[in-house]
Amino acid sequence: MELPDLLAAYANDNRICLIDNTLKIEGSSISIKGINGALSPFFAAGLFMRTNYNHLFIMDDWEQAAYFENDLSALLEKKKYFFCHLAIKNRVFLMN
Repeated sequence: MELPDLLAAYANDNRICLIDNTLKIEGSSISIKGINGALSPFFAAGLFMRTNYNHLFIMDDWEQAAYFENDLSALLEKKKYFFCHLAIKNRVFLMN
């Protein structure tokens, strides 16, 4: 399976569709926990490919955010996103 096929599978996954539909409701937000390892960037890439609005991802620490950013940049090589590594407890990752 090629990368575009894999990303399309994530973008069309029922869970991603449910999250997309939830986020379309004005004023809605979600929190997702329990996604481990390299699944997070695939999840984010699938959601990003399915939607046309900004997303904010907050990681537990700088290292986790850096791994997330590195993996996501490999998956979405032509997409624009912003990685903010602030000196605060949580790290912020914004996709546009």
